[in-house]
Amino acid sequence: MEITTFELGLLALCFLVLIAFFAGLIDSVVGGGGLLAVPTLLLVGLPPHMALGTNKFMATAGTTAAFITYARNGAVVWRVAAIGAIFSFLGSSPALIRKILLFSLALLFATLVWRYYG
Repeated sequence: MEITTFELGLLALCFLVLIAFFAGLIDSVVGGGGLLAVPTLLLVGLPPHMALGTNKFMATAGTTAAFITYARNGAVVWRVAAIGAIFSFLGSSPALIRKILLFSLALLFATLVWRYYG
């Protein structure tokens, strides 16, 4: 596996910090900060896979910080969060998702046939 290195000048780094601030601000208010961050990362010459990975890290860090803030303020309903976490882990398996979708479509089809013809 080849390790990619990338160097930035001071001006480009300052530009990225400024854009990252605005992207975080936009993301916290309305979402979609990546729409600003990814093109900027590509503009300064980052390869696409590094730009997308960097954006994913930024989104994960922001979501984690928001969750910690909500948890500290007591705004997290832990029972709902636990159920969401369980289903998130279950949904991360492509084989399981395929089975769930096939079952859901079959159930939907059966329900529609029963409702209209039964």
